[in-house]
Amino acid sequence: MHRQFGSYSHHTRRTHQQDGPVHRGRALTNVNHHQYYAPNPGQKLHFQDLHMHLHNLSRHALQNKWVANKRSESTKINKSQNVKAKQLPELKVTKILLHLQREQKLKLAEERLEKEKEQTRLHEERERAVQHQNQVDVEQQNKLNLSEAEFVQHLSRYIMEVNLQRLHGYPTESAREEGTTEIYKHFDYLGARSSKLYNKHLDGEQFMEKQCIRCERTFHLTYSGEYISTETCTFHWGKLYDSKKGDNLKEYTCCAGGKDSAGCAHNAFHVWTGIEMGVNGPYDDFVYTQPRTDAQSTNVASKVYSLDCEMVFTGRGLEVARVTVVGWNDQLIYDHFVQPIGAVVDYNTRFSGITADDLNRKENKYLKSFREVQKDLLQLIKADTILIGHGLENDLRVLRMVHKRIVDTSYEFPHHLGFPYRCSLKSLSKKYLKRDIQVGDVGHSSMEDSIACMELMKWKVREFVKSQKNDGDV
Repeated sequence: MHRQFGSYSHHTRRTHQQDGPVHRGRALTNVNHHQYYAPNPGQKLHFQDLHMHLHNLSRHALQNKWVANKRSESTKINKSQNVKAKQLPELKVTKILLHLQREQKLKLAEERLEKEKEQTRLHEERERAVQHQNQVDVEQQNKLNLSEAEFVQHLSRYIMEVNLQRLHGYPTESAREEGTTEIYKHFDYLGARSSKLYNKHLDGEQFMEKQCIRCERTFHLTYSGEYISTETCTFHWGKLYDSKKGDNLKEYTCCAGGKDSAGCAHNAFHVWTGIEMGVNGPYDDFVYTQPRTDAQSTNVASKVYSLDCEMVFTGRGLEVARVTVVGWNDQLIYDHFVQPIGAVVDYNTRFSGITADDLNRKENKYLKSFREVQKDLLQLIKADTILIGHGLENDLRVLRMVHKRIVDTSYEFPHHLGFPYRCSLKSLSKKYLKRDIQVGDVGHSSMEDSIACMELMKWKVREFVKSQKNDGDV
């Protein structure tokens, strides 16, 4: 079948090569070198009509594509909303599960903590029971089948000689002025430092230059103990010991600071002990224990007491703030707080246990004046009474009292390096009595320390009696 010029035949023809190329099963005829696509069979098209038709087809395709994209986006949004809608209850369930897990973990942690507390409590109870049993054993061992008079008789061999008392800084009778008292310190120990200036005058008033026992800075006082100027004292309250780190390093026990480190504690005033190197005195305000009267001495054996004082810092140095005396059976004989003569500049609570309320008459009905306490002690302690204490020279110095029958546990239980080093009462109590004293942050207790001194000397006498029996058996 033959085609007309400018017309299309939709019959597939592959037998005649001159009929033109075949495109998608439709035969195309070249007209003016333009290829035409017939949309419908038998339709005749001009070039402009064909161009418009193609433009419409392209626009229609773009519209269809835009609609398809919108539908695709809408589908995605719907799917996302559906996913979120599905995930919302899942998230709620997850949060609930996480909350339950946290609560369970907290509950397990609390149970574990309670279990640890219970184990700690049981451990402490066992330790206390063991310690109590050890203490009971020691007390039974230390228990003497001796009367007080027999104990006093055994203690007589431990009374410190007067020349040793002077060497250890005890108040003694002055060799220069009769009726006065001297205190001799020949070494720099326990805050004994010499003043560089004496009896200078400032506007006609006598004053002294002292060196702070804590920071070693100089400061000035009037002769009566009033501060001429104030300066904050920065210091280490602990002791300087060899560091555990080695390398010949030293560090303070209070903050582990090095030897040249800045102080970790502060006080509004510099302080001193009230005593210096060399001969201190002569003093005319010390009292002496008196012998018993005839009525008192009739069929009455000598007494033995253990004495300890707690002290605070004033412009006059260390002053007594509490004094305690216990008897032979550790019973309390005397215990009173004392109002210092000078104004308190540091209560030294960390070591003394003394607070401002203790020395306030409105808060403490047991507070007495210094003269009242001194008078009470003179009635209680006679010249033949044996006084036991640890470093008792400091107690007698602040009490302004001279007594000769002294048993000093720091001397009877010497330091391995010898004099002037001393073992602390705390270490002696732990070593010989298996007892912990001076624990906690509330300071020392003068009653606890007094009992410890008495028990240490009981231990000493018991060991002596035991050795005597063993020698007798041999």
